[in-house]
Amino acid sequence: MLYVHLSVLLNELFFPKTDPMMAKLLAATAFCMTFVLRPVGGYVIGRIGDAIGRKTTLYITTFIMAGTCLTMATLHTYKEIGIWATVAILLCRALQGFSSLGEIIGAGIYLFETLKSPYTYIACATINIMAKIGGFLALGIASLVINSSFGWRYAFFYGAIIAIIGFVARTRLRETPEFANYQCRMKILNKLDQKYVVKEKMDKKALLGLFFNMLKIPIGFYIAFIYLGNFMKSNLGMTPEQVINHNFKFSIIAISILCCFAYLYKFIHPIKIIKVSIFVLVITLLFMPYCLENILTLGGEYMIFALQTGVELAAFSMLIWYKYFPISKRFTTVATTSGIASATGYVISSYGLIPLAAWFGYYGIWVLHLPVVVSLIWAINYLTKLEKDRDAYDNYPDEPRSKDTALNDEDFNYELDEEYEVYNNKCVYSIDLLSKLEVISKKDNVKLNMKLIEKAITFAKKWHGTQMRKTGDHPFYFHPLAVAGMVAEHYPKSDIIIAAILHDVVEDSKCTVETVEKEFNQRIAEMVDRLTKIRFEDGKRITLTLEKTLDKLIKLGDHETLFIKQMDRQHNLETIEGLKPYKQQKMAKETNRHFIKWLAVIGDKLGITERVGLEYKMHKLDMQILNSKR
Repeated sequence: MLYVHLSVLLNELFFPKTDPMMAKLLAATAFCMTFVLRPVGGYVIGRIGDAIGRKTTLYITTFIMAGTCLTMATLHTYKEIGIWATVAILLCRALQGFSSLGEIIGAGIYLFETLKSPYTYIACATINIMAKIGGFLALGIASLVINSSFGWRYAFFYGAIIAIIGFVARTRLRETPEFANYQCRMKILNKLDQKYVVKEKMDKKALLGLFFNMLKIPIGFYIAFIYLGNFMKSNLGMTPEQVINHNFKFSIIAISILCCFAYLYKFIHPIKIIKVSIFVLVITLLFMPYCLENILTLGGEYMIFALQTGVELAAFSMLIWYKYFPISKRFTTVATTSGIASATGYVISSYGLIPLAAWFGYYGIWVLHLPVVVSLIWAINYLTKLEKDRDAYDNYPDEPRSKDTALNDEDFNYELDEEYEVYNNKCVYSIDLLSKLEVISKKDNVKLNMKLIEKAITFAKKWHGTQMRKTGDHPFYFHPLAVAGMVAEHYPKSDIIIAAILHDVVEDSKCTVETVEKEFNQRIAEMVDRLTKIRFEDGKRITLTLEKTLDKLIKLGDHETLFIKQMDRQHNLETIEGLKPYKQQKMAKETNRHFIKWLAVIGDKLGITERVGLEYKMHKLDMQILNSKR
């Protein structure tokens, strides 16, 4: 931003004066270098971030920024070294453009993958605030250089010092927990077989939504600072120095608004705030032609402040989009898309407004903004849908977790028929489970329907009856109670705990899904049904393989039921000694071939923080069994 605001001075020093047209082209190239190379820089830096790590990209981009600032501060002018000065300044601008987007996107992704709601979004606002402060300081220093004897080289030394301080500070950073978990999983999976890495699909609508969101930023900047800046010079008779001072004051307003947003993010979902800002934008655009035509009677410079605020209000990025891109491609996707949107926005606004203003006058702003605003409204509505689907919109700022369908006492009858009475006794297994749930409920501050869980234990005991585990030393219901305890440790929800307790009752007895639904609810019965591998189709008894069971659950997107299946399989591997050796090998191979590749996806979708430990444990169990007979 220092170069942008000092370009009038610097272009005179670094570009040849012999050919005025060539000088203009070189000056335009120096300005555009920052924006045109953003997509390239975004892609390259993004690939590095996805391959090596987030913190590495922050080292690289800060180092490049420090180097280019130092080069500019010490570079000889065209008068001293000729065309090499022009080449050097263009190269510096190219490197700044290459790294600038990776810098701000890298910071955003680092904080997004490190913090939790609502601090993720407060961090987003902080990044926007600091970007505005950067422009604010650049304007201030540019004004100081132009209005006093303060040397322009000192301005770039100042920028270099900021970059160096940032570089030293960032050497202390650790890798983001989310990316570190991802790297750990990939190492484990690659030891087994590269084919087990699951390729998650890219949400193309989310990609398009991010593009439209980012497209508004450069257009808002151009209208607020460049277009209205030229308007102030031509229609209000303001000098370039006065325009810089005006924009300096407006930067204070913009920073203050962003600080208010950062505070509101503690309580209000960012999408709700952006919707208000889009409404203000639409109102501002509707009245802008009239205000510009009557600027002198409507307050002059003060009206310009109002128009700039309305246009800039909706021009900021949103970290919320990041969560809808796979972590393996997140940096590359976000940085490249943002770079293309940034370059497109500057090209559309800087070149598009010239003919639009000639044809339609001030109403050319309407023509320019109409498709942009419509696209932005669509993007925000789609983002709202995504957030509502994951229950993160109405429950903000709490981390999303699907609704516990087993909490409302009025929905259940806790009494069972007389035939269950004999099974309504406390045993060592049920006592262990209930004690564990009490501890988890207090530790995690989670409400659990203990009465319904006790009913489920009695229900499972009745239907499993005298069945024994294949080891012969435990009743069969020891297994589902153990699975329920494992589920609760990582995902404490009453309905999923109950479904874990009941997950084998339909498969291993004459109990029906309808009976489960009658005594509990539709969601619990649904999970039990989806975990039951014995099916009847066209009057034939069919046993689903693990592969088909998993495929069914994956297509349904039922990650809670998948997690029960994960814990079921893990407990079976832990207690596999009751099976014959060839069956142990068969189960281990089946797990290795069809299950392990989905562990990362299940943990990520449910937000289970200990997923790496769970995955490692299952890998270890599986490999021990596979290697036991080799």
